[in-house]
Amino acid sequence: MIEKRGRPLAYHSLTYEELGQYVGAWGMVPVKKSWLENLGFQFDEEDSEELPCHTDKQTKETTPEIKYSITRFE
Repeated sequence: MIEKRGRPLAYHSLTYEELGQYVGAWGMVPVKKSWLENLGFQFDEEDSEELPCHTDKQTKETTPEIKYSITRFE
């Protein structure tokens, strides 16, 4: 038996309903473009640009400021 090399595949199957419970109706889920093309989805030239799931600006707006103080023990 030949051993497989490299990182193991990390795919998991779940239903569309289950996915919706985790990300909601408008959640961004990254998928391969080739997978969508195999399903029959056609891209316009405008759609070929990759969009990030979130930006640093969005993260800063949604992350509350954490206040802390450092205590030194001697």
